[in-house]
Amino acid sequence: MYWNHRLVNVAKDNGGEDWFQVSEVFYNDKGQPVGYTSADLSGETMEEVLLTLQRFTEAVKHPILNAETDFIGEFEEDDEDNDEVAGDLH
Repeated sequence: MYWNHRLVNVAKDNGGEDWFQVSEVFYNDKGQPVGYTSADLSGETMEEVLLTLQRFTEAVKHPILNAETDFIGEFEEDDEDNDEVAGDLH
């Protein structure tokens, strides 16, 4: 048995609506996929998955943040600009 990462559409788990996720996919000795893990990366469209993957790639270029020591203040969830700000952090 071997595995690799593959994009999996799990519409069956999303009320029939497309939902793409990157998962570890496991294969039998004949090379047929026999199982997969829960989502490592997911989205409603291929474009959303690619955007998230680009964000992951960008994230590894920056120093690792420590959740206990690097964050100050509180995140304001009702701030209308949160989505734009999150995408523009450097």
